Amino acid sequence: RGLLCSKNLIYAVADSAIAGLLGPNPRVGVVPRNREAQAKSGAISAFMDWFFTVNHLRRRSALALMDAVLCKRGVFKTTWMAEEDRPAIGVVDPAQLFFDLVARDPEDIRYFMEVTPLSRQRFEARVDSGLYPPDAMAKAQPDRYPRWLAEMGRPAGADAVRDMDLWYTVVEHYDRERGVVQHYLPSEDVVLLEDKLAYVPYTLFSLNHSGVDCLGVSEVQLILPQQQTINDLLTHLKQCVYLQIPRILYDAGRLSEEDLNAAMEAATGSLVGIMPAS
Repeated sequence: RGLLCSKNLIYAVADSAIAGLLGPNPRVGVVPRNREAQAKSGAISAFMDWFFTVNHLRRRSALALMDAVLCKRGVFKTTWMAEEDRPAIGVVDPAQLFFDLVARDPEDIRYFMEVTPLSRQRFEARVDSGLYPPDAMAKAQPDRYPRWLAEMGRPAGADAVRDMDLWYTVVEHYDRERGVVQHYLPSEDVVLLEDKLAYVPYTLFSLNHSGVDCLGVSEVQLILPQQQTINDLLTHLKQCVYLQIPRILYDAGRLSEEDLNAAMEAATGSLVGIMPAS
């Protein structure tokens, strides 16, 4: 096991993607199309800079780009914060989002379904705000965090912390064809919310198209055979180097292992007493 050797190409690819595609300070420029818009371009640019800052867009863009490199696709979710009267942008774990696999372009996706585990406090807040019906707490029973989500690359120690709270697993369903959004509780088979679909909050992208659907192809998938080959060659080279180091043979019948270890550990020029067996 100690002879295994590796060279991490995956980190280099991910870091290069963030440095090359995102940069340290992403910004947008306003392109006015008439004189009236040109007069307001400065204010709009300042507003966009503020919008990027309050949404921590650089950090969240780096997270979404990392998802695209490692997990095939990155997903942004844009919602509206009524308290602050502004849009909010977050990053969705690709493992939690399901969508139409018939479409080959994100604009043609007919539906999205996101699995959103809500803590008891967040679920109660939605009931208190009127988003969910008043009897939702009576209909729904909290449970542990979904096992299939907890096992997808999460640290083992995170389970104990996560299980200290109870969770409501709510599925958000956005149906483009019917123009309907639903919040569904699978454990109780209850629809908590149904409303007209004003917009689809998800922005899906991938660095490499699979040619079949919108799942994408990760950069890691493309270099994984080369990564494995390099690791095998480095491990083999390390084994060859270790085998070329000379070994010391001794007569175990006349010299004990303790005496030999004492001689090997002694300082240069030291006198080491031994009792050879007769």
